[in-house]
Amino acid sequence: MSRSAIAEEIVEQAAEWQVLLSSHAGTVGERQALQARYEAWKHARPEHAQAAGRLERLIGDVRAATCTPVLADAGQQALAAGRRVVRRHGKARRMAGAALLALAVAVPAAWLPLQHYSLGMLLADFHTQPGAWRTVRLADGTSLTLGSASAANYRYDAGRRELELVQGQLMVDVAKDASRPFTVVTPEARITALGTRFAVTRHEGMTELFMLESEVRVQAAGTPAVPGLVVRGGQRVRIWADRVGAVQPLDVVAAGNYWHDRRLVVDDMPLPQVLDLLARERPGLVSFDRQALARYSVSGVLDLGDPERAMQLLATSFPIRVRSFGPWLIRIDPMQENPPPG
Repeated sequence: MSRSAIAEEIVEQAAEWQVLLSSHAGTVGERQALQARYEAWKHARPEHAQAAGRLERLIGDVRAATCTPVLADAGQQALAAGRRVVRRHGKARRMAGAALLALAVAVPAAWLPLQHYSLGMLLADFHTQPGAWRTVRLADGTSLTLGSASAANYRYDAGRRELELVQGQLMVDVAKDASRPFTVVTPEARITALGTRFAVTRHEGMTELFMLESEVRVQAAGTPAVPGLVVRGGQRVRIWADRVGAVQPLDVVAAGNYWHDRRLVVDDMPLPQVLDLLARERPGLVSFDRQALARYSVSGVLDLGDPERAMQLLATSFPIRVRSFGPWLIRIDPMQENPPPG
């Protein structure tokens, strides 16, 4: 058996042990026997101890912070997901995936802030938590800024510079290198830099490009044979897997304020889209009926640094009710209209 196959087995076994230990509901004697078997497995090989130790430390830290009871039902779901993760990712990411999945089993309430983010996000080369923005310098000198709850993978070698936007939004100030084109890819789009600064946002089934400076070439992912569309500074465009939309004008000053001052400037933007952007800026879930709120459009300036206050401000301008249920859930509903007089 190859070394990588052994590594996959160890990661999966460590996750399986955490599932078993967390979900076992037998007698005290049975639990002690299971614990003894786990200890024997852990000390059988150094690799076992390393994998088990990482999982134990992560679970122990979060348990201490949350004091959450264990729920056995999450066990089989986490184990099934863990098997998918160890087949798809390299060694380091398989270990991280197993740790996260075991955490979901051992401390279910700790999973709530993470549940509407994909494993792809959590295992990415670069990612941010809700409310956190991050700027990093890539190996080629390019400056990458990730917005809240965003993630990206970077592939860099002698012939290419490719940034995969997994989730959320990013802005890049591209370092010049004529021998290696710089490309941002999503499931819907391939965006090749011909200049410097631009931003990209992923929506469900659609990618949006904001051109701040210079120009890029854009292709829909599903139509690689179609010549790319050149998009220039002061323009924006939406891209679906099968087509590139019409080029629209972009307010470069407002876009700059968004990335530099975390101020959201909107002009006739549908309320559900505004709520999506605000929801990225906080942990947990913002729940609302998109169809019921789609008739409202927002124009104004909102502070992304305080999304809860921004939502309450929207409630003073629109007939909506904003309710908080603890730190992890906000529910937004349209106010009931008064019935016509009979």
